[in-house]
Amino acid sequence: MLSDHIVLPRCTAPVFLSIILAAIGSLRAQEPIVPPAKNGAAEEAKVEVKKLTVGECIRISLEKQPRLAALQASIGFAQASQRGVSNAPFVVRLTGDHKIRKEQACTGVHAAEVELEQARHDVTQAVVWTYYSVVYAREQVKVAKDAIDFVDFYRDQVETIVKGKDGGNREINQITLNRLVARLAGGQALHIKAQAGYERARAALREAMGVDPAFTFEPADEILPDFAKIELKKDDVIGHALSRRGEIVMASLFSDVATLEAYAQWSIRIRYRAETFASGADIHSRVLPYGSKDGSYRPDSLGPEMPVQMVGSRTDRSEKAWQLVARSQAVTEKTKNLVTLEAESAWNEFHFAGLAMEASKRQADAGARNLSLLKEVAGDKVSTAATLQQLLEAQEEAAKGQATYNESVYSRISALANIERITAGGFTIKYPGR
Repeated sequence: MLSDHIVLPRCTAPVFLSIILAAIGSLRAQEPIVPPAKNGAAEEAKVEVKKLTVGECIRISLEKQPRLAALQASIGFAQASQRGVSNAPFVVRLTGDHKIRKEQACTGVHAAEVELEQARHDVTQAVVWTYYSVVYAREQVKVAKDAIDFVDFYRDQVETIVKGKDGGNREINQITLNRLVARLAGGQALHIKAQAGYERARAALREAMGVDPAFTFEPADEILPDFAKIELKKDDVIGHALSRRGEIVMASLFSDVATLEAYAQWSIRIRYRAETFASGADIHSRVLPYGSKDGSYRPDSLGPEMPVQMVGSRTDRSEKAWQLVARSQAVTEKTKNLVTLEAESAWNEFHFAGLAMEASKRQADAGARNLSLLKEVAGDKVSTAATLQQLLEAQEEAAKGQATYNESVYSRISALANIERITAGGFTIKYPGR
């Protein structure tokens, strides 16, 4: 299986990274918690925050996520419904549709189990995505913080020159200082916004795991895993999605149950008003998200239909049921089309993120080398406005390159996590600690 070869190698831009800082959050070490002074002595106690790998976070989510608990209860409900049909009174078991109802109830249990299994993949994807959103934020914040420190370093030098007895010179003066102060303040303002973004990422991860805010931890990964060497074939991704995806299996099961319903309605001979399986069981197919036409093509999905009663003669009721069978078959085909589109889109994101990683890595490396050379030439102190401008521009380019590279790595990880969900585990990604 291709999934056996997915091995971890190592695991949306104006000036001054405004888009970067506005889009991601900031990581700051938690301040030591100081308990009340005892006997007049101020004793500081640092609280150690546990480090969790993404594998550990996934395991916690599979135990604590309420969505999974709810779906497990749905399986219990389906099983109880099945027992209720099997243990029906003798007179009910003599009816022509009873054996069909037993088959429908059994299918209902299977559908509930499939829904739970797909939900596990959904939860896993949510945890991986939010986990690496936090790690991504940490890396981007380091880029932003380095840029702020760089500007502040030269602001301090320029301020010393301007506040000297000569009040600066033709090259470096109050105008130079004002520009640096404005540049620094703008970066600091964006950094404050970024802190809120980081907290949102952490809150999202906790929700995905099913834990409350009192559960404190940090991702153990210090950097984003680099999956540059992994190769996936588009046809393999689509094939796994079509053969394994829970929504397709559930839609197909509903079509089977609808077909049984058509036979059941024909077997009920003398009743003008006859109940369907929907009156005593919850057998359904999970509807994919509705479409949107707001600038991107997201086609609408179709949901199943089944009334709780059929009214009419035996022939009329049976004909109605067969029309719903045709609808259920169309729902299955539409679901397959939507899953295919989703799989293809995820593969495209994964593939092009890999290409972007290669280009942005060259950009980041070149920017870092250029900045290093300029700093070496300029030395620790700047004496001309031209040199200062060159240094600031070089730092900006280096930071932009590194941030772009981080973003492409993050996009590739997100696409991989989505592919695992879309293929219902057809590809199992070996993240650190998993």
